[in-house]
Amino acid sequence: MNEKIAANDKRSTAVLTIKFMLFAATIAPILLAGAMCFGRESFGVLNYLLAAAGLVTGQAAGDYFYYFFTKNHTLGTDAHTKIFAGWRPLFTSMLPKRRGTLYAGITCLLIDVAIGYYFFTRFGATILYFAAAGGAMALFFTPLMLMGFKEVVVFITFGPLSMSGIFYVLSHEVSWIPVLASLPLGCLITIVAYLKGAKLRVANDRGKEKVVNLNRTLLTVLTFVAYLAIPALVWLKVYHPWSLAGMLAIPVSLNVLKVISNRKSEIHDYLWAVVRSIIALLLTTVLIGAGFFV
Repeated sequence: MNEKIAANDKRSTAVLTIKFMLFAATIAPILLAGAMCFGRESFGVLNYLLAAAGLVTGQAAGDYFYYFFTKNHTLGTDAHTKIFAGWRPLFTSMLPKRRGTLYAGITCLLIDVAIGYYFFTRFGATILYFAAAGGAMALFFTPLMLMGFKEVVVFITFGPLSMSGIFYVLSHEVSWIPVLASLPLGCLITIVAYLKGAKLRVANDRGKEKVVNLNRTLLTVLTFVAYLAIPALVWLKVYHPWSLAGMLAIPVSLNVLKVISNRKSEIHDYLWAVVRSIIALLLTTVLIGAGFFV
């Protein structure tokens, strides 16, 4: 009985940690795009902060809509209803029970509309395409996820789309550079998304719940593509040579692969592997970005 309570405590702590750390999905492109544009005459601190706020608010909108449209995270078609039981967006407990998260999501989108209008008055209509695409992703994320497109949507949203939007605000340029630069981030963010929402199965083994049925090949390929892309992007002069430091995060990602390679990982071990996948994303981003300041 004590072992079960201890396991539940570890699981709850891991889920809570993941809830806060998931905003790394927007923090990563914010940091890297900012590092790439820092020092340009077009770089503006206010624009940077507003663009960052827009991305964070957009992610929050997606979370609220997801929670609402999966019926408070209890819908049977929601792949990770069981393993992430108890997960809910920030401040949900302060909202009305029935439609509070729906209203919160709409409010977040209205904030993004206001930010988008500000950028429209500064830079013209081009920014509206990025804003409209981001808003559509937040609105339609849940149905697309339930149709099996979650990883694709996450890769596009927090990879090329977020990087290109921030890059445009800070450089006033529409370019393939941020799209290419987003490849390692997109892969690592997709790993986080897959681990959090995998259609896994929880088996009972001698009284302990263990995770089985993961697509380990996909996770391995994404990891290798993420880190092989770094030297390739240095060679293409998208990254600064010192951005090779991003490869120092490889051991963290390998540790994640090690945990999930165990075909019967206990749930709390699996959840902490999700935490480490987020750490790998942030560490890789910071080290790549630091290369632009050397």
